Amino acid sequence: MKSLIAAAALLLCAAAPAFADPVPPPTPDDVAVHIGADKNGLSVSASAGDRVAIELTGSPSTGASWIVTARPDFIDAPQFITGPTTDAQQRSGFVGGDRWQVYVFEVTGSGSGTITLEKRSPATRSGPPLDTFSVKIEAP
Repeated sequence: MKSLIAAAALLLCAAAPAFADPVPPPTPDDVAVHIGADKNGLSVSASAGDRVAIELTGSPSTGASWIVTARPDFIDAPQFITGPTTDAQQRSGFVGGDRWQVYVFEVTGSGSGTITLEKRSPATRSGPPLDTFSVKIEAP
């Protein structure tokens, strides 16, 4: 009976992250344009001087992370910010799971071009990516 109770307790602990509350991406307050996974393949508008954030989730504990592979000349190199996706990850002792991977770009002028990111793991560094994300930035 004790082993059954212990097994049930372990199962409950293992399932706890599934019942965790989501945490918003750790994007700075001065970002004007927020781009999530739902914008893949679409166009967004931004103005010169705007900060644009691409907010995706990766699985760095398994080695699967997003990397920027292309950006137009009127977009500066990004600032990279990472953080937990659930409140369970903020609790001590929680290891693994998805993490926010936020890239913050500054629009430095006018133009039209695509930012592309690829999700890669150590096994896919030289082959096809696990996933691809792209968004066209229109800056009048």
